[in-house]
Amino acid sequence: PAFEKLAHQLRKNSITCVGVVCWHKEIDFFFRETPYVTYEASLRCRKFINIFEKCGFSFEKEHILTDCCSYYNIYHTLASLIRRKRLPELLFCQNDQIAVWCIQALERQGIRVPEDIAVIGCDNCYSSPWGDRLTSFDMPFYELGGAAVDLIEEIRLKEIHDLELLRTSPAELSIKETFT
Repeated sequence: PAFEKLAHQLRKNSITCVGVVCWHKEIDFFFRETPYVTYEASLRCRKFINIFEKCGFSFEKEHILTDCCSYYNIYHTLASLIRRKRLPELLFCQNDQIAVWCIQALERQGIRVPEDIAVIGCDNCYSSPWGDRLTSFDMPFYELGGAAVDLIEEIRLKEIHDLELLRTSPAELSIKETFT
């Protein structure tokens, strides 16, 4: 429901060009070792893209920004898009920390948020001056923790080793200043 709410808002605002910003180096990462990645991080980004695609949005390869593990990397990645005039209308970030780095990098280069580009985070747990302004998804961390413990117990008892057991939980979209 939260992604459907976001998709509705995107259509309402005539946003069609969406970018995804992730920690890791390659969006198709599965089981390769890199210093910035976990299986969950890769899965989360792939899931975001799949959901956006199901809602009718498509992605250009240059708008799937990976290896965004620091402000420095984000700044230079966005600078390249700005120079080529290829910024998407919205950056959907893997978490709020990345979203804040994107906003800072964009504003430092003269791009206004949300007037020129919208930015959305995903976890709604960044505590900074941006915390009250950043549009983000509220993640039910307490429920996710309980579900993780239940899943671990199920795997242990049944000796299951199947990654298909990964679960998703509902989130709520909290629309604030960085997306109008």
